[in-house]
This record gives sequence, structure tokens and C-alpha cells, in this order.
Amino acid sequence: MYVDSPVIMIVDDDPHAHFFAKRALSKGAGIVQFKEYFNGRDAITSLRSACSSGEAEVTHVLLDIAMPIMDGFEFLEAFEDLPRDCTKNIRVVLVSSSPNISDHRRALQHDCVQAVFEKALMPSDCPMILGSMGPQGGVAYAAV
Repeated sequence: MYVDSPVIMIVDDDPHAHFFAKRALSKGAGIVQFKEYFNGRDAITSLRSACSSGEAEVTHVLLDIAMPIMDGFEFLEAFEDLPRDCTKNIRVVLVSSSPNISDHRRALQHDCVQAVFEKALMPSDCPMILGSMGPQGGVAYAAV
């Protein structure tokens, strides 16, 4: 399922990850709207601000686990504490370089996490990222 005009929030401390995510989504799905953050705290602050002002522009969050200031797990906890009206239409996709399967499983325990991908994203990943659903309508667990 492709949305009309997705706005992708990239939350990753690695500028290369930002580059590859934007490249994959631009080439694979023509996405041109990105919000970029290099730690979870700044991303949550932005989402909280958008929520309080009534702006609901972010449709997807591409989230890394290991980051300074606020890591991906702390982000997930803060995200789940935001009002449900603000987050119910946002798909969170974990994009991690962690080879630790237990990290991936831990992330998937959060209801807001729709999919797990290993870095670097490819244009062929776009349908699953944008739809974030597996063939049965459940969580997609890709490339792990």
C-alpha cells in the first residue's frame, strides 16, 4: 500500500544511513519528503510539537537502535507515550545494523514497530517499508 504523499522521518546518528535511506526511497518510490534527525530525543521533540500543534505530517519513521542521547528503544517508549491520536497513522520501521536478533525481537515487542530491516535499504524494500505489512497483514521481518 503506497500512501499519496508520505513524509519519512529518518532517525539515525549515521549520515550515511540517511543518504542510503533517502536514495532507496527516492528511487524505489519517488519519495521526496524527509525529516532527518540524528538522535531519538530530537525526533520525539518534533513529533510531540507536531502533535500539540495539530500537524500530522509524518507518515513513517525509519529508526535505528544504537544512537547517542536517546537510543531507538528509548524512542519507542517515548513514542508509545505520545497521544494515540497523534501516532496511530505513523508506521515505525526499524532499520538497524545490529546483527543481534534479540535487539530485533525486542523492538518488535513494541506494537508500533511494523517491520525490521537491516541496513542499507534498497529500492526493492520500498513496498514493505511503505506498507509495512507482511503477506498475512502482520509484521514484516525482512533481511534478518
